[in-house]
Amino acid sequence: MISTSSMHGCTQAGRISPATLRAALVFLGCGALSFGCGEDPLKGPPLEIAQATVKLALPEAPAFDIPGPHPDGTHSVREMRLKSSKLLNTEVQIKGFVTWIYDCVAEYQSADETTAETRKKVEADPTMCQRPHFFLGDTPDTSGERSIWVVETPRKLRPDEVRLLSRQERANLPKVPEINVGDEVIVTGSWSNESPGGFAKSEGLLVYKDLQNLSGAK
Repeated sequence: MISTSSMHGCTQAGRISPATLRAALVFLGCGALSFGCGEDPLKGPPLEIAQATVKLALPEAPAFDIPGPHPDGTHSVREMRLKSSKLLNTEVQIKGFVTWIYDCVAEYQSADETTAETRKKVEADPTMCQRPHFFLGDTPDTSGERSIWVVETPRKLRPDEVRLLSRQERANLPKVPEINVGDEVIVTGSWSNESPGGFAKSEGLLVYKDLQNLSGAK
């Protein structure tokens, strides 16, 4: 305890000098700061953000059902695409619609050439053409990307090829399917990634064996 009589610079009348007053204020200021001991001096003010209480109503995830075979035992195009690896190297029957048929003449015909002229050119050089094939979809308007390939389809032999065959070989030739775009068909074949004739598709393709036209070729 410092008495007024012992303070440096005190007057006879008990008044405190300005220097002593400044020292006392510094002492009191240090004491006031000591009340904050134990708190983090770097801690900022509390955030003025209220905790959200609204719950978002999210829609349920859609069910992803893989279709099974039809009641008659045939498979849909969608099922074959989804189960491709499980059905590899098996004989299956697929029901669907013809969405596209390969046409060699149409592929090579130019704008300044008639169909007859292009056909004559193709007949002179059959190697221009790919082996016959067509696309199969679940609906008549299924896109090519969602259709499946049906390959190694039998074709009508050229006259020069027929002349090289015996009567028995001609009788044993596979029947050429009569189909048009839009026809509903059931195709029997082997599900594979590649065919003996060189077609290949990682998603799977059908190597033709037989066909039943449910619409009737027109």
